[in-house]
Amino acid sequence: MATTVAYACGFPAGEATVDVGFAGTFPTAGEADQPFTPGELSVTVPLDRTSLGDALAAEATTVGGSGTLITPVMQNDASAPVAWPGLTAEPAELAAEGATELTLAAPGPEVRPTGSGDFAFYAGPLSLSLEAGDAEPIAVECTVADGQDVPATELATVAVESPEGEDGGQSQEQDAPSAAEAQRQAPADGQQAAPQDDVRPLSTSCVQTPPSPDDFDRSLFPAAPSGLTLTEPSVRPDNHGCAIAAGFAGVRKLQGSTIVNDPSGGAPQTANVLATFRFGSTPDQYFEQWTVVELSLPPARSTFLNFGFVPVTATIQFETGPASLLTVQQPGENPVTYVAFEQTLRASDVRVNGVPLDVGSNCRSARPMQVMLESEGDYQVLNGGVISGEVEIPPFSGCGVAEDLDRLLTATISGPGNPVRFRQSPLCAPAAECTPGSDRLPIPELPEL
Repeated sequence: MATTVAYACGFPAGEATVDVGFAGTFPTAGEADQPFTPGELSVTVPLDRTSLGDALAAEATTVGGSGTLITPVMQNDASAPVAWPGLTAEPAELAAEGATELTLAAPGPEVRPTGSGDFAFYAGPLSLSLEAGDAEPIAVECTVADGQDVPATELATVAVESPEGEDGGQSQEQDAPSAAEAQRQAPADGQQAAPQDDVRPLSTSCVQTPPSPDDFDRSLFPAAPSGLTLTEPSVRPDNHGCAIAAGFAGVRKLQGSTIVNDPSGGAPQTANVLATFRFGSTPDQYFEQWTVVELSLPPARSTFLNFGFVPVTATIQFETGPASLLTVQQPGENPVTYVAFEQTLRASDVRVNGVPLDVGSNCRSARPMQVMLESEGDYQVLNGGVISGEVEIPPFSGCGVAEDLDRLLTATISGPGNPVRFRQSPLCAPAAECTPGSDRLPIPELPEL
């Protein structure tokens, strides 16, 4: 593979458009759910003394440095970033006049396509930290120049097929409910999953309008490294998709849990997802992905054993605000995703040992619950996976008609240390017919709690 892509680079002397060369080795074919590793990729950037300006030491005779390249990958109209963080260059002689070609290279990262279909790599943001003489490192941020057709920015395509003997186009509609049903058994460690009775989810299709990127709240997460300058967000239409997240929400005091967005009915609620990207190169190569998710969870009918033997059944409604997902990749480390959102709980149709307990129509948590979850293993927004954490359930308010039941529900349910664990499906593009249970939007199995 060898190609050239036009980039707009912010040099110390001002922005300039340069032709960046790419050369590398990619496999021609792969298998779904099986990782592969591209060969070494080289990136050649033309530099000159004029564009480096006053940031270049007068006595500098060579230029070298390091960098990070983000290559968006696309498969079946869904996309995600793949980082090549280890780009390095041996010092090259800096020409007195004209351009010097600096070639940086890095081994390929391991990637894992989750389904069949062409798996295409595209040129994306390039961050450089240049070293020339005794001057401070020179940060240069480059983005793919406007006005180029998408095919012109393609680096390589890997043809991904389903495993031998499997029908890659076969719908998972029949398999998914039975797999999910197997997960409805009591979770480990003494926790028991609450049955869902006749409560059913609300929606069976993807939302066609993306969430607003302004709903992302960066203040909910730890700050970026000191001294780091992040680029403006990169928003592409193909960063909008939908997914399914299903899992458990535990109540520590009752030693039980309820299934949230129950997948066993075959049509759980879908999540509306928009991802944007930001990059930084000072002082180290660094990458952030900002994702906004809108999700209206269906109510859950839950049964717990109060005091270990008295059955308490209630319908729990989840009023969930937009979720902010921050994916961070530090130099030399695997990416980690944090999920933050606020959620208010409402309880209705409460029965104790089969006897109705009139909690009224306004029984809810006194304040929104602050939820903070973290990815496990190889979770990625594109590929899905497991996210988990613990939450503190706030006191209850507005409960009871004939009598005040706030203290009863607070004493029974509220408090810290309540486990939450979800499994997210791979992302599906809304332009397609993303029906839950299809091969484009598989229904995830419930995780172990």
